[in-house]
Parts: sequence; C-alpha cells; structure tokens
Amino acid sequence: MPDTMLNIGTDQTKGEPCHINVSGSRAVFICGKRGSGKSYSMGVMIEEIFERLRGQAVMLIADPMGIYHTMVSPNTRQSNDLRAIGRLAKGFPLRLIVPGDPVARYGDPSVVARFRQNGAEVVSLQINPSDLSPEAWCELFDVPINEAMGIALWRTVDTLKEKARPFTIKDIIHHMENDARAKDASKDALENRLHAASRWGIFAESPVALTDLFSVNHINVLDLSVLDAGTKGLRNMVLN
Repeated sequence: MPDTMLNIGTDQTKGEPCHINVSGSRAVFICGKRGSGKSYSMGVMIEEIFERLRGQAVMLIADPMGIYHTMVSPNTRQSNDLRAIGRLAKGFPLRLIVPGDPVARYGDPSVVARFRQNGAEVVSLQINPSDLSPEAWCELFDVPINEAMGIALWRTVDTLKEKARPFTIKDIIHHMENDARAKDASKDALENRLHAASRWGIFAESPVALTDLFSVNHINVLDLSVLDAGTKGLRNMVLN
C-alpha cells in the first residue's frame, strides 16, 4: 500500500506543514497542559485517516470523556481558518456506541434524540459473557484469582469456555452452583455479584455478533463516559 501521509497542522517554529505516515502500525503520544488541544489534535488525526481510508478500515475511538460525538457536526467556528488552508467545515458520519441501553445510560430520551437529530447513529453495545476471559471476570468483580472466590469464578468461566459455546450469566451461576469444590460462602457472594451484573443491561442474554456493531463507513465512538471510572470495573471490562 502506498504511504498515507496525514497533514496534521503547521510547525509553529518553522512554519512548515507537519505530516505523519500512517501506512503501518504507529503509536503516537500527545502531551500538553489542560486546554492545549490534545483531544482536538487526536480528532484531527482521526478525521484525516478516515477521509483516506473510509470503507477500508474500522475507525474506533474509546472515549472516556464523552466528547467525540461532536465530530458529527461541522466546525463552523473556525470556518475562516479552514478556508485559508483550502478546507471547508464539515461533519463526519458517526456511530455512537453506548454500553447498555442508550436512554438508560444518558438518563433522558431527549439526549439520544438530539444525538440522532444531529446526524449520529446511536447503537447499543451488548457483550457476550462468553467473550470475556476468566481474568476479566475476576477483575470486573475485583476478586483475586488466588483466593477462594476468584478460584471458583476462574474455574467456572474457564470450564465453560473450554466447551467453545456461547454462555450467559445464568449459565455461569448454574455451573458454579454445581461446583462441589467451591465453598458455599464463595458461591453465595459470587451469585450476588453475577445477579447484579445481569441488571446492568450490558450483558447479552442471547449471542450477539460484535462484528456487526462497527461500521467501516462511520467513525465509531465507544462512549465510556456513561460508565463509572476507576482502575477496576465496567470500563476495563468493556474494553477487554
């Protein structure tokens, strides 16, 4: 494939255009003080890549701040600056992916309606429990894998995954209840956690194909801002 060079701005010291070659895998570190334009710079790179590779590759943004839904709208505030470099203000086709039920996550149907009115597709992310590794399940509930609860949960999920068939939270509970090696106290504690997880609205009750969720003709934004932040918990699980 020929080199794909992105024009991401102007070197303020030399007055020369800045380019990044994104023809292959690349890690980019953007740093700066608050308000200096880190998120904006990343948005510029994403838009540039999308314009060149639309229909050929999936563009996916993991958005912990809930800001990239704005890419669907044209940047009219800087339309004069854009015209000066031969560009026009325009929005981009955007698919907003929300873990669970979008209305429940945003807490107001009018929020979802406004996103759609602005031109964004809003879709729900439902996760197959069988897609998560034993490690991910233990991390989700913050249970060490070398203690009684973690051992029971690990063993249950690992045994179900060995069968190479989709399984649900109900299947995890049922299999764990029949684990003669697990202590009753561990089973009860884990069952409470699993029942709570089933009410989050994130886990699918029947198999879903995640490959159908992402579009090569849209910028896909996974809105993690609707989930509680923390070193453990739902955000890590969704990314996993």
